[in-house]
Amino acid sequence: MEPRERTEITDSKSDPDVSEQIARPIVKVSLKLAGMTSATCAQTIENALKKVPGVSFASVNLATEKGRVTYDSTLTGLEKLKKAVEEKRLYGD
Repeated sequence: MEPRERTEITDSKSDPDVSEQIARPIVKVSLKLAGMTSATCAQTIENALKKVPGVSFASVNLATEKGRVTYDSTLTGLEKLKKAVEEKRLYGD
């Protein structure tokens, strides 16, 4: 068995009798999120990012106007993250 790259994690399947594992490339990004005016706005955007399929971590900081997101690049990408943020900015909850 070849060693896996550090940018991958493995998820074992739900059946404990199955030993096959699936490698998924994990990406960590920092997003500039200018224009937030309140903690509620930051929390709304953070929650929207967390709902994107493939996102395993999201954190938004109002003071720095930045968000940190960790996601599975086989399930989502930057365009889907940006779309989730823009939809919340346009339509709110």
